[in-house]
Order: sequence, then structure tokens, then C-alpha cells
Amino acid sequence: MLFTTLKAEMARKGLKGTDIANTLRISPKSAYNKINGITEFTLKETIQIRDKHFPGMTLDFLFGNEKQVS
Repeated sequence: MLFTTLKAEMARKGLKGTDIANTLRISPKSAYNKINGITEFTLKETIQIRDKHFPGMTLDFLFGNEKQVS
């Protein structure tokens, strides 16, 4: 699964994979693997990311695999 919305929102805010790694307290490589769909995010991790970096957004929007219609 590719997290295109998450990646786009990260870019908009100037966030890097290391920012996500620091939020989750994992290695940058582990964060890279999760952001790129190599390994899965846990529900707890998605909530941590949303709450810290994207508080106005839903988990479905950030991490969903369906196209969002505006």
C-alpha cells in the first residue's frame, strides 16, 4: 500500500521520515518502510502521527487506500 496522501501532507508541512521516526520512537529505516508500505503501521502509530502532525485530518484520509474526492 502506498500512502500517497500521507506523503503529500508530509511534503506540504515539510516533514521528513525522520520526523515520523521520532514521533513513533523507531529507527528512520523502520519509518521509511512503514511510509512506503513495506511494513504496516499499527493503529496506535497512525493515531500518534495524526495527533502530533495532522490533528485536523481523519485516519481514513491520511492512511486510507481509496481515492479522496474533493
